[in-house]
Amino acid sequence: MAKDIEKEKAELRQAIALGTDERTRMRLEQSRLSTMDQGYASLAIKIVTLTTQIEAFRDKLVQLNQLTGEAEPEEPRFMELSVPRVHLMKLEPDSISQLYLGKRNWMICQNDREFRKDDLLVLRSETVDHKGLVTDYLLLLVAEVYSNLEGLEENYVVLIVTDHAGPFGDLVREQIDDERNGRVKK
Repeated sequence: MAKDIEKEKAELRQAIALGTDERTRMRLEQSRLSTMDQGYASLAIKIVTLTTQIEAFRDKLVQLNQLTGEAEPEEPRFMELSVPRVHLMKLEPDSISQLYLGKRNWMICQNDREFRKDDLLVLRSETVDHKGLVTDYLLLLVAEVYSNLEGLEENYVVLIVTDHAGPFGDLVREQIDDERNGRVKK
């Protein structure tokens, strides 16, 4: 019986490790999607389901340890990877210019995406010149979100933005550059 319990504990530890790796992979994949993409909600549901399974495995492992009178060795706790949400938004060229040049560090927009601090905004504008359609991108990080301000319409927010988008910003910039140069990654 002790061998069976030890075998089950080993299997649970392996399932927890594999589940945690898979959850991290899914969160990275989710970070590449806009909240408006169909795949975003599907991945969110899968992540919640997987998290629930991992917690059930951990609870079962604790129960088995209590049966055998052993304490589970303290595992090093790794910081949970927090993946920002990425929003693709189309703006007028003048608005993007003001943000790019630092003349403005805020945006007022409808809160149809439930913006949060640390979300990434991929702002896109399109203009037509002698070469044809020109698309420009600007990547910003949401530093603060304000709602329910006096004079602000219902369901609108003020986003305070910064151009420091961190390591995930680098990933998004790389993806934008690849798309701009015709190298789309799958």
